[in-house]
Amino acid sequence: MGARAETLRLLGKALSGLELLRPHPGLPKRLSVLQKTARGRLRGRVAALLPLVTTLTWRR
Repeated sequence: MGARAETLRLLGKALSGLELLRPHPGLPKRLSVLQKTARGRLRGRVAALLPLVTTLTWRR
């Protein structure tokens, strides 16, 4: 249960990070490009966590 809760907490953190990285219309182009790359990195991290989450939920 502890490992599963920790994973869910990490997933929540990653998702809140995605929320923060939503591009704003007032920002300069360069910043929005930086945000897109950071968002891609975060998305990769979430994708890497997903198999772990599924194995933890199945093991229960």
